[in-house]
Amino acid sequence: RLFSWSSKLLSMGGKIIFIRHVLSSIPLYLLQVLPVPKAVLDRLGRLCNRFLWDRNSEKGIHWVSWEKVCYPTEEGGLGIRDFGDMARAFSCKLWWTLRGRDGIWADFMHTKYVRGRHPFRSTVPRPSSTWKRLEVIREVAESQIRWCVGRGFVDFWWDRWLLDTPLAEFLGVED
Repeated sequence: RLFSWSSKLLSMGGKIIFIRHVLSSIPLYLLQVLPVPKAVLDRLGRLCNRFLWDRNSEKGIHWVSWEKVCYPTEEGGLGIRDFGDMARAFSCKLWWTLRGRDGIWADFMHTKYVRGRHPFRSTVPRPSSTWKRLEVIREVAESQIRWCVGRGFVDFWWDRWLLDTPLAEFLGVED
């Protein structure tokens, strides 16, 4: 059983702190570098949920769903981060690194996949798992990016620098 000794010795508050700061931190590196299957993310959540509600007197009854436990404290949750949300956040960070052309990895990805086009408009016939991960998140990540003219490379037609939509979409310009 996962941490059965500490589950019996810790209070509910101690368990929450343990999950927030220890159990949630263990898979962070893997969530950053690998596309993690949903089944693995669900299993991590179930393990933490079982640890939280493991009480001998209550026979491990789960009083609140894991999704509600993962809400911020201001919204009635316990402030524990959901593993799926963390994986999406790391995917957005990866997209931001690609868009900012920040380092050797981004240069490699631009050379191999983007090939002079706008990253949002790039299509790849045989993508790697990393590019597939970027394709899944690019719509969400790109909608949150705003560019300042004069600071780095800004694509006049396809970046959001003036409006909430790219000028090309606003004016109906095709590739």
